[in-house]
Amino acid sequence: MFYELSTLNVALLFLAMFSAGFVDAIAGGGGLIQTPAMLLSFPDRNPVSVVATSKTAAFFGTSTAAIKKGSGFVRVFYLIVTALLILRLGYSLYIQ
Repeated sequence: MFYELSTLNVALLFLAMFSAGFVDAIAGGGGLIQTPAMLLSFPDRNPVSVVATSKTAAFFGTSTAAIKKGSGFVRVFYLIVTALLILRLGYSLYIQ
């Protein structure tokens, strides 16, 4: 995939990806920089696969940030699981 790109194109793509990560870390919305840059860099590729590649990178970045956050993420996870269990209990009581 990268063997077809020129050195300048790879450098500009790297700059766009770095900028997208920086914007995403501060305020979110880095995909608005990353996705068009990848679509312009790979015009002969299937747009669905290019966007999926972009979103996969965003998923791993967000997952890494959530794991790095640590205890706050675990606390939110337990709150969500508790809420879902209470919802399930209320639903089962409502059905009977």
